Amino acid sequence: MRRIRASANGDATRVTIDLEDSVPIHFRTHRESDRIFFDLHAARLTPEVARGSIAVDGVLLTAVRVAQNHGGVVRVVLNVNGVKDYAASLGRQSAATA
Repeated sequence: MRRIRASANGDATRVTIDLEDSVPIHFRTHRESDRIFFDLHAARLTPEVARGSIAVDGVLLTAVRVAQNHGGVVRVVLNVNGVKDYAASLGRQSAATA
């Protein structure tokens, strides 16, 4: 994983994850705590991403955390505020819109 960033635009927020290659992704929500989890398999954090913080603006997304969950799996956690629906897409870059 080379970079992760978030941007708000009206009633939507986009989280973009820059990857060097396509990776399998599994995502799920935890409705009781307003969290969306993304597990990126066969992925590694670069030191810059691991040390950095992700700027968040807008009201839908309150925080983005990223960590090397265990060998070969990067977990991205989106703390959201009242999000009812979201979409994810894969490619050279991965993006999720909340």
